[in-house]
Amino acid sequence: MDSKTIFSFLHDHFLFKFLSDEELGQLLPLFNPISLEEGEVLYRAGFPGRNFFLVVSGKMLIKDENQNGVIINSRGHFGDRELH
Repeated sequence: MDSKTIFSFLHDHFLFKFLSDEELGQLLPLFNPISLEEGEVLYRAGFPGRNFFLVVSGKMLIKDENQNGVIINSRGHFGDRELH
């Protein structure tokens, strides 16, 4: 995913659409696209989270230590609690 695609995604995303193009440009270097295969683990419950994630396409299943799960759909986000 190139920087133009990331910029466009952020520009249209409800969390970032209030930012100016200049402000989005300043945030752009902070975003690192990753791709996961179905069933691949991004990180495990209990590990310290230091990242905020945006789902560009597909779905992400998030499970806690008790195996309770929630599905994050395309254009959703997770990891914001770890940023507090």
